[in-house]
Amino acid sequence: MSRFEEQPSGRALLRSALALAARGWHVFPCIPGGKKPALRGNWQDHATADPDLVRAWWARTAYNIGISCGPSGLVVIDLDTPHTAQTGDPPATQPGTDALAALCDQHGQPYPLPTYAIDTPSGGCHLYYAAPDGRIRNSAGRLRPLIDVRASGGYVIGKDSRVGGRAYTARDERTPAPLPAWLAGLLRNDLPATTGQSALIHRGAHGSAYAMAALREETCLVASARQPWRAC
Repeated sequence: MSRFEEQPSGRALLRSALALAARGWHVFPCIPGGKKPALRGNWQDHATADPDLVRAWWARTAYNIGISCGPSGLVVIDLDTPHTAQTGDPPATQPGTDALAALCDQHGQPYPLPTYAIDTPSGGCHLYYAAPDGRIRNSAGRLRPLIDVRASGGYVIGKDSRVGGRAYTARDERTPAPLPAWLAGLLRNDLPATTGQSALIHRGAHGSAYAMAALREETCLVASARQPWRAC
């Protein structure tokens, strides 16, 4: 066993990278403690589900884990928090969970749980879905402010990776549910997905309670059972 593998963080990252690859997801190393790809060249060319290559990478260094969404067959919805909004984004005071709940209400659809879900160091969460037929593009705030989408040509940071000293942690590790057809339709549509912020503002605390209750409910169920590109 290498000195790296003797470290708890190293073992966790190696196990996670291998487990993700075992799902058929294509992973690649990102810099320790960060979101940028760690290897020279195009990260899309490096991403793989080959366990031998994964083991060779993560047995040396405590790399964070990048997951290439396209070849992994994933669409990931990133629900962010207001204090982590990117500079230049439209101002937003509601968390991404509220924004998604408002979008669901607007279209008469249930909150899209359960599915594979990861809590992020920023206080947001990533909801993973099986990609539908046809290309889904990356987007930032297209559905609503603080809702980003990573799909073909994009990547997210995987479980047990750490940024700012905080880890990406699993809320629900079930097989990703299919992306709801109504969301796929919005993401394929050239028109804006929302007619403005009035619905989001109207929801207020009710929206937050609804969204977080849905997330908490799924957490309890899991616990009782066992328990252009940018990174999220």
